[in-house]
Amino acid sequence: MAQYARPDADISDGDWLNQSDSNTNLYASIDESSASDSDYIKATDEGYGSASDIVCIIGLSDIDDPDGNADHKIKYRASDDSGVNAMSLKVELLEGSTVRKTDTNSSLTSSLATYTINLTTGEAGNISDYTDLRLRFTANDSSGAGSTCTVSWAEFQAPDAASGIVTSPAFLLFVDFVYLGLYQSLKKSVVVNTFLYFCRRIRK
Repeated sequence: MAQYARPDADISDGDWLNQSDSNTNLYASIDESSASDSDYIKATDEGYGSASDIVCIIGLSDIDDPDGNADHKIKYRASDDSGVNAMSLKVELLEGSTVRKTDTNSSLTSSLATYTINLTTGEAGNISDYTDLRLRFTANDSSGAGSTCTVSWAEFQAPDAASGIVTSPAFLLFVDFVYLGLYQSLKKSVVVNTFLYFCRRIRK
């Protein structure tokens, strides 16, 4: 099984817009539990003949520490309307401001398609706070031709949380009492049995 961190906040909108040409609550256009292209965010190069980075940062929902470092991945749907791969999209997984994974896709198709970025176990092992994850999208039109990059859905996936052993103070105190009770009972039993043994020896 898996758990999913999905967009739940705008950290920085930059020049990205949603399907209604608004840069408010971008996360709500890419946060579906199942991929949907009905709403989306987009970045358009101004087309002045020079390439520039167009950046937004989207916060992800909290998940629990997973059971192990395998099977961590980023999934997203994106497209480039140039038809000649003019627009590239760099996707980064951030923990706070620290980059934990980065991947640049320079082969976006003109139709929205799903892409997967797999983290190595080493990269996943570097993550310490699964409640502070973010996705940074950086679109760049290498030709400066005015192309548009679209992202319609994104999520971060990790394994389910490990089955935890209860270690609350109240539980540990209960265990101590049980252990002490058993120990005292056993100790008493040993003393009594020893006494009875010697009594039987004396009577003989």
